[in-house]
Amino acid sequence: MLHLSVLCPLSEKVFCIAKTVNVCLKNMHTKACSLTYPGTDVKRFAVPLELVDWKLAFPEYKPVDYTSEKVLSLPAWADPEIRKGSVKVLPKFNALDAAYNTDRTSLLGQYPVIQGVPRNPIGRTGMIGRGLLGRWGPNHAADPVVTRYTLKQL
Repeated sequence: MLHLSVLCPLSEKVFCIAKTVNVCLKNMHTKACSLTYPGTDVKRFAVPLELVDWKLAFPEYKPVDYTSEKVLSLPAWADPEIRKGSVKVLPKFNALDAAYNTDRTSLLGQYPVIQGVPRNPIGRTGMIGRGLLGRWGPNHAADPVVTRYTLKQL
């Protein structure tokens, strides 16, 4: 088991998630520890360590709404904005979504959908919207790395 607060950047002195999780989940939710959304000047709403969990009341919580203009321009890899009510076909959450040709299941199991929008199952992040992510709900990705080497000296 690993405590995620150990993984958060200490230099930013921000509040981080404090849940004990399996080592396989150690890299999840760590970017939410940063007050500034990566690659932008957007500042998250600061979430105290003890109030990350959705089960706890936090009436003062006012998350910042941010979705990148690039995502909103609807590239092929992005979903449309679903909160404005102008979408003809809503995404099918917690399932394989044939309409958008994407897998919206989570490796963590079922995630809550509140007012038609999926909620981060790990906890509060200080932000709503998709940020730089194209999909509503899980955004599965893999970054293959190809290397080569030779045993001979050149």
